Amino acid sequence: MPSRAAFHAGFASLPNLARLFPRPSPPQQNLGYIRTAVPSIAWHHLRPLHYRTQSEKLGLSDDEIRAVRSWAERLTIESIPRRTFDMSFHRSSGPGGQNVNKVNTKVDMRFNLRKAKWIPDYVRHQVEIQEPNRINKAGEFVLTSERHRTQNQNLEDCLHKLRDLLVRVAYIPPDPTQEKLQQIGNRIQAAKSQNRAYKTYRSNIKSSRRGGSDDN
Repeated sequence: MPSRAAFHAGFASLPNLARLFPRPSPPQQNLGYIRTAVPSIAWHHLRPLHYRTQSEKLGLSDDEIRAVRSWAERLTIESIPRRTFDMSFHRSSGPGGQNVNKVNTKVDMRFNLRKAKWIPDYVRHQVEIQEPNRINKAGEFVLTSERHRTQNQNLEDCLHKLRDLLVRVAYIPPDPTQEKLQQIGNRIQAAKSQNRAYKTYRSNIKSSRRGGSDDN
């Protein structure tokens, strides 16, 4: 059996493996950015060539979208038709001390959502989608308030809640400008280029490893 010194001397005489099988040089792009950004971002999965407008997404015409936005801008608690609501009052568990045991200050306000023609069809549909827990089996939209000590204050609170909710569900984001779409397209193309460069770099490394194993 050869000694340890002879073994090391024989190993040192072997050619430099790094020279026989050099690693391929990386592409010119910033690989630090490629390794961290490309595998995690979704830009290269997007298709910027055809952007779907809000009209196409929602199935509404431009006039219908403008009408919904105009309705939401003009909506106030004074313009809400209170006469179409069913009101009931109960004893509240909210603030008021002994007063809550004597006066029915809690407000229960409800109305049939599908028959509420003062609300645009699109907004009513969005309420059904976004607020299903507020709609009972009879199709009534229900709001309650017991924050205050009087009926009138709790009624006003219900109306404010309803107004804020309707404005929120009626919001339709504007379409991006052409400049914004161009910026998105440029970022997507850059990400695709980075992704291809990184894949080529990794493929060259794997090819060099396979070539090295075949020669052995």
